[in-house]
Amino acid sequence: MLERISCDVGSVSIEFETGRIAKQAHGSVICKSGDTMVLSTIVVAPDTKPGQDFFPMTVDYRERFYSVGQIPGNFFRREARPSEREILVCRMTDRPLRPLFPKGFYNELLVCQNVLSADNVNNPDVLSINAASAALHISKVPLLAPIGAVRVGHIEGQLVVNPPMDAMKNSALDLIIAGTADAICMVEGQALEVSESIMLDALEFGHDHIKRIIQAIEELRARVGVEKMPVPSVEPDAQVVADVERL
Repeated sequence: MLERISCDVGSVSIEFETGRIAKQAHGSVICKSGDTMVLSTIVVAPDTKPGQDFFPMTVDYRERFYSVGQIPGNFFRREARPSEREILVCRMTDRPLRPLFPKGFYNELLVCQNVLSADNVNNPDVLSINAASAALHISKVPLLAPIGAVRVGHIEGQLVVNPPMDAMKNSALDLIIAGTADAICMVEGQALEVSESIMLDALEFGHDHIKRIIQAIEELRARVGVEKMPVPSVEPDAQVVADVERL
């Protein structure tokens, strides 16, 4: 069933769509802003591998040439390994999500992010984080809480959320903020020696817009979300606890 929901973030609108592409994935969401679209697909293993004691989540973000209407001009017509930027966006998508899974959830999880189109106005890196959050939240994967992400700039003395890409060259601040409705989970960015007060205002400013994104993701789950898969309870070894308390 095709569902769309949008929310206004600053001067632009972010739209979430599910039910049209990648229907066989456990969760799939297209996050769109302007003509930039990022598809996030989620696939999770039904069981944990025997003896596994860590959470194997893989995030793969790719910007293909077709997203801007180009074809690679090399002899093989193939695209190479992920670029440095793609690897960094993978990490920015992974970092705020990884702590939001329950202890004891060790099922292998693949989060695949594909830029379907890029308009060179709206940056797809922030959309990647939002798309992954929405796809996980509507799926059976036991994400404890959805997250939202925005970019905050400081242009001509004003804080701006998700500014156009060409406007960032005039920005004294380039801050990517991700968080839940209650708190900020991740901050990534750079600044031209802005004051501490501007930085604090930017964090609060960004978090206010993150709450709007999360509200849209929650509404999307209310429409199409499925039941979460069970997670085995994990109790610490009683002898280890006793030894630590004694020490």
